[in-house]
Amino acid sequence: MKQFLRYTLTLVAILIATTPAWAATATLGSKTQSVTTDGITFSLGGSYTINNFLVDYSYTGSEKEASLSWTVPTGYTISVSQITIYAQNDKVLFGSTGKGQYKTSKNATYIQFCNSNSWKTYTLSSSSYFPLGNDGSITMKAIDRELRWQDIVFTYTKTAHKYNIAFDANGGTGTMSNQSYVYGVSQALTANAFTRTGYTFAGWNTKADGTGTKYTDKQSVSNLSSTNDATVTLYAQWTEKTYSLTFKHDGNGTIQVGGATVNSGSNATVNHVNTKTLVATPNTGYNFSGWTLSGSNTSAVTIGNTSAASTTIKA
Repeated sequence: MKQFLRYTLTLVAILIATTPAWAATATLGSKTQSVTTDGITFSLGGSYTINNFLVDYSYTGSEKEASLSWTVPTGYTISVSQITIYAQNDKVLFGSTGKGQYKTSKNATYIQFCNSNSWKTYTLSSSSYFPLGNDGSITMKAIDRELRWQDIVFTYTKTAHKYNIAFDANGGTGTMSNQSYVYGVSQALTANAFTRTGYTFAGWNTKADGTGTKYTDKQSVSNLSSTNDATVTLYAQWTEKTYSLTFKHDGNGTIQVGGATVNSGSNATVNHVNTKTLVATPNTGYNFSGWTLSGSNTSAVTIGNTSAASTTIKA
């Protein structure tokens, strides 16, 4: 009898967070000087006329230039890969012997386009002149005839910046890994993993001394930096623990705590790491017999010499 072995194969999908990037287009019409798409403003400037001509040559031999530029919102990078120019009413871009030239911020040498009067649409996309980044621009001019255009379409990719948050123990102990963020996306801070003896965690701050921007543990945050690949450091903030002590005696003497006399049943506060002097002064005819601790959390407080009338207490 044959026996068969059965194997189970488990497939685990590994998901890797990537920076959001998306391709898009923006259209600048012949009657407009700017258009805002996806937070990006594309603008037309330079020597031109609004009345259906990108560049008004006016047949005088004077070459007039038109400029195309854009303004990108904080926290993002764009890459303009090409522009496409469409003629008016399905006519040709240039009449007769007209032609165009353009240059970009990437390449300042003019290159010719539309070298015949048969073009109804033309795309500028030479790898020597594109792509163009946040501070990019395009300059165009017409030669011999005006450029009759209807729309200019920008093709671009917009990418959100990435940044990291680093966590500093700021006097505490423990380790925490950096946390990755994408600009424009809210995300909860990693839960605090630092500890500090005698202190309570009190949140985060962008400055070690607590004078910067405050954040609570696991707070949802966004846009702590608009700079790509920047690292923002958050410093742990600590509140010193305090301990309330109740002093009791049988009335046959006095107790001073840090130089102040306390009555039997009165409270005194001792901060962590601070030391206070205890002085027991018995009345005439009585002797001091010692200090004893009772109650909850007695392990957090130590007395220097429980047999001495003058001793120290530390929390």
